[in-house]
Amino acid sequence: ALMKIGIFNGAFADTLDLDDNGEDKIDKDVLTKIKQASVFFNIENAMPMGVSLHTSFLNVNNSPILSLPKFNETPIAIQAGTPDVPRQTPSPIRVSVQTSDADKFNDTKRVIVRIVLNSNNIPTAFTNRDYIRVRAYANIVANINTK
Repeated sequence: ALMKIGIFNGAFADTLDLDDNGEDKIDKDVLTKIKQASVFFNIENAMPMGVSLHTSFLNVNNSPILSLPKFNETPIAIQAGTPDVPRQTPSPIRVSVQTSDADKFNDTKRVIVRIVLNSNNIPTAFTNRDYIRVRAYANIVANINTK
């Protein structure tokens, strides 16, 4: 028999260390010319409960310098799915970044991805096939003078 448990706002987090090779840095000249910045999230939920996601960008001192979405904004959420019928964001979820915050990507050394699980306390069975897949990427639009 499967064990069933109910979860209400149970959370786990994973920390991603970013390479410090400079390849992913935004050129300082481009930073002053940014017109728009966004981070896009694709989420696939094959867990038998709803999930929500929040990210925190940390500097070299492990201090938060940017949160997406911001703490006072609604987290990114997706309904329950199954391994056979996972729920996916219908299209990438766009989170706008203030142009004044774009330079914080250069100062980021780690990203904490926090996922909250919620079955509304309804007993739910888990299998070893359940998963959550998160992909994120950034898009920056800037005016570059090519003269």
